[in-house]
Amino acid sequence: MSKKLLSVFMALIMLFSVISTLPVGAEEVESEETSALSTQGVVGDADKSGEVNVKDATLIQKMINDPKVSVDTDLSDVNEDSEVNVKDATAIQKYINKTVRNFPKAVDNDWRTSSIGYEIFVRSFYDSDGDGCGDFNGITKKIDYLKSLNVGVVWLTPINPSDSYHGYDVKDYKAVNEDFGTMEDFNKMLNAFHENGIKVILDLVVNHTSNQHQWFKDSRYNRNDYRDFYVWSSSAPSVTEKSYWTYDAVAMMRYYSCFNGNMPDLNYNNPKVWDAIDDVADFWLDKGVDGFRLDAAMHIDDCITSSGDHDDSKENSITHKWWQHFESHVKEKNPDAFCVGEVWPEVSMQTNQAKFFADLDSDFDFFYMAEMKSMAKGTKKVLGRFIPGYMSQIYDFADKTPDVSKVTINSTMLDNHDVNRMAYAFYTDSKTQETATERLKLVASIQMTSAGMPWIYYGDEIGQSGGGTSGSADPNRREPMDWYTARTGTGATRMNSIRSWNSSEKFTKAGDGISVEEQDGVDGSLLEHYRKLTEIRNKYKIFYTGEYNTSIFVGDLVAYTVTDECRDYSMFVLHNNKTKDLTLTAQCDFTDELTGKTYKKGDTYTLKALTSLIAKYTDTVPVAEYFVEY
Repeated sequence: MSKKLLSVFMALIMLFSVISTLPVGAEEVESEETSALSTQGVVGDADKSGEVNVKDATLIQKMINDPKVSVDTDLSDVNEDSEVNVKDATAIQKYINKTVRNFPKAVDNDWRTSSIGYEIFVRSFYDSDGDGCGDFNGITKKIDYLKSLNVGVVWLTPINPSDSYHGYDVKDYKAVNEDFGTMEDFNKMLNAFHENGIKVILDLVVNHTSNQHQWFKDSRYNRNDYRDFYVWSSSAPSVTEKSYWTYDAVAMMRYYSCFNGNMPDLNYNNPKVWDAIDDVADFWLDKGVDGFRLDAAMHIDDCITSSGDHDDSKENSITHKWWQHFESHVKEKNPDAFCVGEVWPEVSMQTNQAKFFADLDSDFDFFYMAEMKSMAKGTKKVLGRFIPGYMSQIYDFADKTPDVSKVTINSTMLDNHDVNRMAYAFYTDSKTQETATERLKLVASIQMTSAGMPWIYYGDEIGQSGGGTSGSADPNRREPMDWYTARTGTGATRMNSIRSWNSSEKFTKAGDGISVEEQDGVDGSLLEHYRKLTEIRNKYKIFYTGEYNTSIFVGDLVAYTVTDECRDYSMFVLHNNKTKDLTLTAQCDFTDELTGKTYKKGDTYTLKALTSLIAKYTDTVPVAEYFVEY
């Protein structure tokens, strides 16, 4: 560990006199918005040779000494300080030596590595025509709301024709569900998002189809060369796999269906399936969508272990070959597209989840979701040590496939449509709703100051609850977005409005304080806390590029620094995940980014129970006498 990093770590410990002191920079100066990067060229490629190498650093050095030497200023200003100087040459050299993985300018101007995401379960979000079902036009009406949360990319759950309320049994990949509107409505919504600077990714369900898809109908009857589009067997399955095989009376064989008999798995050992799915991706990319969330990514050509887990360990498995092909195909079509996989860490993070970073831009991080939840409940988590080791596993796999074009960023979430909402756990465990709300604020603060791309599940920003103890709870994890105090109102959706959800509303209630109307503009509300957090996240891009340094437990605090050698500032974050306040005496001037309050040396500062401090750090590091052994 370098002396510089040790100094930074110890600077964090030294923040307050209760423990010691961290000198913090003076008040923050608002940085100007960087200009959009040219689509031609690679950041750091000063000589425009097509790659970043030592010649670029040398050329910048020559330019500094000789004004007659010219460089591409847009590509050479890698640290975004609006000038090309020795700092840029140094950063390029560190990049070549792999001391630095990314240049701020490259990351900050790429939506895939600098955005906040928002998941919309379309049926539940906003209804434009009064039938109680969320739709494309309804989503369009709420773009300003999403902008108030500083959202940069929206993920829409399946929009294709389907017999279920959830849509994960697709009947036609090139059509839209009439419950949500027409293709024209979809196009208008997509254009409206793009006009407002928001990207759109679609849930692409290609592990399986509906058993009502024409491909499967043809496969059952062995028509039109579709028999091998699915996995058929005339043999009796093993005891372990018995529940995954469904008998078909027409074909007089069993077909593999990982989820249930209504959703037969596609056969990716058939090259024609690859071509068909490539064609589906092309269809939507041609329409202008910005990428895909890839449902059940780990299940393609998977196997069932003796313990019942799914993995990719069977001989000649083509799981990763397929996804590397798909990622490359998508990027050939649109180099700026984004592919994020759904990969559950059934065995372990490394066994399952991290492997897919060799294939795709990103995975949704179920493992870290549990870690953040645990910490918000009061468990000590050494995030500054945990995150670097965790990210190194991700990069190790990503680096194995340099020929696959990908950006490599972790996608963090607190919950989604398949798991209990975070609020469900906190409302159940906390003695009061007020305590639960404070824990929801705390866990949001942890997520928004962690590495990766943070995703918000619709309604989390107001504390919507939903869940249960089994898969039958899924509908209640997807209950209608609560816009109004009275629960009902213009645009409010309803469960079972068009088709059955096989459940009824249990958590979306009137007058419980959990609605947009009850929290909008209210100081201290969860919604306003989210808006402030996302503003900070967008302002300080270091949370996307920075190195997370060793966490230090300062009494009952969890603290970490975030540094980036290419930037002229760092951040420090303190989380008080205990139920008691801590009163501290400041030994320096600093500004609390969450409240905007400025503190002077000697001031008393109280970090309240279940709250966080997020601050910028610019001063020089304390002298070497503060070094310790970790």
